[in-house]
Amino acid sequence: MKPWTPEERRIFSEASAKSEGGDMRGALGLYRKLAKAGDATFQHSLAYTLEAECKPPRKGEAAIWYKRAVRNGYAPSAWNLALGYAETGQPRWQMHWLKVYARLDRKSAPRDMLEWAQTLIARRRAEEARSYLELAAKLGASGAKKELRKLERKARGG
Repeated sequence: MKPWTPEERRIFSEASAKSEGGDMRGALGLYRKLAKAGDATFQHSLAYTLEAECKPPRKGEAAIWYKRAVRNGYAPSAWNLALGYAETGQPRWQMHWLKVYARLDRKSAPRDMLEWAQTLIARRRAEEARSYLELAAKLGASGAKKELRKLERKARGG
């Protein structure tokens, strides 16, 4: 990623302030201006705003911008896509984006997947956690295999 120019930094700060102040139309306009220039960080910010801050959420448009950010090498966008596909019950696409995330961020991915799986288990969503644990184990996350064994014992009633 290239460093932000002073003008980009100013526009981003203004967009953030508008978003925090509830001016979503103004914030989206500024984020979109930055995102169209091709910077993955700005594309991700626009996608996140569309998905998490707009009422109602604009998930379809957010997915487009997340995918653009991924094409520009931004790993957090792949993670957000994986979570989005998990939410909508699309495990094939969820796994696709988890693998993309792992390719883009080999250092953080195993730990993030293990931690998210543990969160899901704590929320009593163990079956959903399994795919994260399996991939985390393949990526060498310490503790992932142990968590998988615990899940298997629990599933057998042990």
